[in-house]
This record gives sequence, C-alpha cells and structure tokens, in this order.
Amino acid sequence: MDFKDIKTWGVLLSIIIAIGGGFSKFGEISNRLTQLEGKSFPDVKQMELNRAEIQVLKLKIEEMEKRESNPLMQ
Repeated sequence: MDFKDIKTWGVLLSIIIAIGGGFSKFGEISNRLTQLEGKSFPDVKQMELNRAEIQVLKLKIEEMEKRESNPLMQ
C-alpha cells in the first residue's frame, strides 16, 4: 500500500471518521437508555384518586350551573 497517494489518505481519513461517528452514535443511544432507566413510572393509585376527584368536581360544577340557571334562585 502506497501512502504517498492522496486518494489513499482520503480513504483512510473517511474510514476513521466513519468509525468515530459510529462510536458517537453508540454513546448517544447509551446515554438515552441510561436516562430512561432513571425515570419512574406514574403512580396508578394516585391517578385513580385524581380521576375520582375530577368526577366530584364535575358534579359540583353541574350543580352550580343548575342553580344559576334556575330563575327562582335568582
């Protein structure tokens, strides 16, 4: 292999850049996986409590709207 030719240096440089890009992409994916592993999942029990509270609030709003629309209450 003759290292005096510019084409040879160009090919070697492109191979090195491609390998470096692969390592960079692997590092990004590894970092994303590490971040996902650290996240916690939402508490299902708390979500159910929130849904129940929302239903109660909706009923209260409906009751208030009915009172406001009643002409005898005004």
